[in-house]
Amino acid sequence: MSLSKWHILSLSKAEFLDDIKWVTVFGPSGNEAILVTQSNELYAIGTNGNCCLGLGTPITPGFTPKRIESLKGLNISSIAYGSDPHVLALTEDGTIYAWGANGYGQLGRGSTSVHSNLPKPVNHALGGVIVSKVACGGFHSLALSNKGDVYSWGFNNCGQLGCGDTTSRYNPNRVTGLLDGKTCIHVTCNHTSSFALTGEGEILSWGQNGSGQLGIGSTLQQLQPVNVQINDAFIDQIVTGYSHALALSECGSIYAWGANTHGQLGNASKQCVSSPTIINNIGRASEVAAIHLSHISAATISGKVYIWGECCHQNVCAPLVTDFNSIDEVFACLSSPSCSWRPFMNILPKKDLSSCIENRFNDKETSDMVFIVEGNHIYVHRVILRMRCAYFYSMLQNGKWKESEMDTFEINDYPYHIFKAFVSYFYTDNVDLPNEDIPDLLELSDCYCETELKKKCELLLKRTISVENAIALYTIALRYQAKELQECSFRYITRHCSAVILSKDFIGMEESISKKLLVSLAEAGVFKS
Repeated sequence: MSLSKWHILSLSKAEFLDDIKWVTVFGPSGNEAILVTQSNELYAIGTNGNCCLGLGTPITPGFTPKRIESLKGLNISSIAYGSDPHVLALTEDGTIYAWGANGYGQLGRGSTSVHSNLPKPVNHALGGVIVSKVACGGFHSLALSNKGDVYSWGFNNCGQLGCGDTTSRYNPNRVTGLLDGKTCIHVTCNHTSSFALTGEGEILSWGQNGSGQLGIGSTLQQLQPVNVQINDAFIDQIVTGYSHALALSECGSIYAWGANTHGQLGNASKQCVSSPTIINNIGRASEVAAIHLSHISAATISGKVYIWGECCHQNVCAPLVTDFNSIDEVFACLSSPSCSWRPFMNILPKKDLSSCIENRFNDKETSDMVFIVEGNHIYVHRVILRMRCAYFYSMLQNGKWKESEMDTFEINDYPYHIFKAFVSYFYTDNVDLPNEDIPDLLELSDCYCETELKKKCELLLKRTISVENAIALYTIALRYQAKELQECSFRYITRHCSAVILSKDFIGMEESISKKLLVSLAEAGVFKS
């Protein structure tokens, strides 16, 4: 996607945009942006409402990017923004810099003010805590430490700080209660609510709940963290809109809850829902997205981008497939306001070495080696295989193996389309196979000790798990020591134990594996009355 699709950047010069590494677009009208160049310099562009650009002096609004001098030399890794807006910038070493609106103490400086025009660090108020993630609600802020603790500060009229009261805090305070003893891996905010995702796949929420956006089955406001009840699901990702939320399970199911006046829950209605409800009939997703300034939702499902909610001021009440190539395009073109849901990475059109390598796969004219599989030829390059695969590096090293002098290899152990996908990965970094063939590719990658491809296969298989194939995936995971897939399939089996044990695959599975599984289930307490 071109950076110029963001309205605020549409008039910027192409040579400047080509030097941008990533950008965060924000503001009440999508009228502000902070950009990071390839050399890690920060620039700002926009109207500078409440001094949110961090430039230090009042500026004339316009479309000319200006360098943020006070952040020079810092490696900024992400940006979060509020409604006024206030801005939090996180460095790679875990330091937060804050600026912009501060009427409710959302900058964490121990006091309130109309605004602050210069970025200043927050970490001294955090007692030296190293921060891994930041998030902003309308007028409050969250920080996640590298140890999994959550800190909050700012406006607290609805209990969005999780401190047990509605008193605003001007300095960071650790959120306790049900978060004590838990290791959180992600935080996010509605306008006046907060959420944390733990390493155990659980969601906790607190704050405003008038539309059921906390996902607890009621609309009662919560002043401290409470558990979001999503039965039989291990959650990998949570995102939040203005007053709704979406959660993605490790198996690819999407759950939605909260406000629904624009159809943002994707359930073909406009009825608010106070408990997480699965979105049916859309397949397994790999990513979901929303922003706290709008009522739009999006997801990537089987490589296609779907949208629902308020799109260009029109209500789309059920997931609608688009021709967009990425979720980022949804927020650039359809969201109101047009703001980014994550830092948008500027991937330039392929004109470089990687695209040349990708285009040379199976190219007879330039190849110096060929695999013959089921009578079909796959043309490859020795140097590419040696660079990308340790197995081929050893095999093709001069004089080490007898195969090092060969230029034609017959492969008899795997089908043509599987082996072609395997070799293609070394040129493209992509897996191009239907789901039913991924187990064979996992086996092949294990055989050739290709760890990264094996991990990709595990991730793809996790998105396909069901009652019908849980045993098969568990067996595959054990056989090829695929740890992530084994853990995922085991969690799924524990949550759907009765149905899985009655399945044909369980009845026909190897005795040694079934015994191991039953012992593990017993140790997990599944059979307790």
